[in-house]
Amino acid sequence: MLIIYTPEGGERQEWAFTPAKLRSTEAEVIERHTGWTYQEFGEKFMAGSAQARHALLFVLLRRSNPTLKYGDVVFSLDELDVDLDAEEKARALEVLRAQGNDLSDEQREALEVLVLDEMAAAAAGAADPKGSDPASS
Repeated sequence: MLIIYTPEGGERQEWAFTPAKLRSTEAEVIERHTGWTYQEFGEKFMAGSAQARHALLFVLLRRSNPTLKYGDVVFSLDELDVDLDAEEKARALEVLRAQGNDLSDEQREALEVLVLDEMAAAAAGAADPKGSDPASS
């Protein structure tokens, strides 16, 4: 998944985030600040919890600024976005095509178009030299 932070008046930063690949020390920081287990954090993050997103953004920003304090990370909710990466979108499309039996043909086709459009937009963004700085990932 991609975590995209675009602070007002600041530069866009983007991180590839795989929950199972997070360093143990970073997971422990999240647990300390939220009071949740890492599994609970993941569930709340996916449900859109602002506290979970704050904790993850803190951990990601702290990678390049080790002296950053949790309370210094203040952001508008619209400055943080979560998206699927290209591989996750491709997997979602496969699952949709393989297991979308509960959907009408029209619903399945509409979802396929949506996922394919997202994949095309992501590919176009990757080819755009004005896109995010890969060094900031």
